[in-house]
Amino acid sequence: MCDCEDLDPPEFFACDMVKARRPHRCCECFAVIAVGEVHQSVRGKWDGTFAAFRTCPQCVAAMQLMPHACRLVGELHKEIRDDDYGHIPEALAVLDRRSANWGTRRQPAAAVY
Repeated sequence: MCDCEDLDPPEFFACDMVKARRPHRCCECFAVIAVGEVHQSVRGKWDGTFAAFRTCPQCVAAMQLMPHACRLVGELHKEIRDDDYGHIPEALAVLDRRSANWGTRRQPAAAVY
């Protein structure tokens, strides 16, 4: 069963591939998205609160290899483990990057340099 079935849908959202004008952190693996890097930007309003999320191109590529009806932002690592996508090298790379960047997840992306 999909986790999304138990949640209210967003009031609105947009998902685009954009070029970074400043450093960001990937919401999935916590890696720095560098200035000029094309990445996914998701913006919307969930439960009355506006939110925005950035996903690095490597995590986007991994998501595209794992077809799913819906996906919760920031939960890619759980999907990889729970749905047994460990045989996909790109999925394992997401877990490796997430582990390597875990300690930096709350630091601003600009502070990493």
